[in-house]
Amino acid sequence: MNSSIQWIVLYIGAAVLIGILVIILVLIRIRERNEQKEREVWRFLPDRKAMGKLVLCCRSDQKKFQCMLKDRMVIGRSKEADVVLDFDRAVSERHCEIMKKGEEYYVRDLDSSNGTLYNQKPVIKENRISNGGILSLGHEEYELEIET
Repeated sequence: MNSSIQWIVLYIGAAVLIGILVIILVLIRIRERNEQKEREVWRFLPDRKAMGKLVLCCRSDQKKFQCMLKDRMVIGRSKEADVVLDFDRAVSERHCEIMKKGEEYYVRDLDSSNGTLYNQKPVIKENRISNGGILSLGHEEYELEIET
């Protein structure tokens, strides 16, 4: 009887070890697939070192808001905006966008409730922007920095 219990314990122990090995192999395979997918995604993105950033520096309190430079960047109160200014109720959900055309950047108002000003002038269609320009959104003014 003692011998048969030892064999049962041995078989159960072996089964547990095999189960653990199977789980480890499955986890390794899942990790390899995820790493492969990640490599495939990064292959299509530009070199991160070559990317610059858009910085809005609030003139009243010097807080900085920034995002990576892209062909189009939305500024607004929405959480989906590239630059989120959710503290100012005078800023629309999708207030304005910064877009790249060739080597230059432009600002365009997205039919915001209170409008967009660039260097104290209303943005009617789109205005070319540059470093040091002043973007007025809601109750605040922001100095633009485009770091390429």
